[in-house]
Amino acid sequence: MAVDVTTGSAFKAIPQRLFDAPFRGAGGNYVLVWDVAADGKKFLILTQESDATPLTVELNWEAGLKK
Repeated sequence: MAVDVTTGSAFKAIPQRLFDAPFRGAGGNYVLVWDVAADGKKFLILTQESDATPLTVELNWEAGLKK
């Protein structure tokens, strides 16, 4: 959400939705899965994709280069 604020003779705050994003963690629990870039212009949002390709991490890969 972003809020436009007007001051003067009366205080006005008008909230606006910036975007829709899934903020649920495993099991439907709400967890902190987002952050804002230092410049305030970008958001990083962790989402859960049901059809996402699994990530493979290769440990000790340098040893394989010597073979």
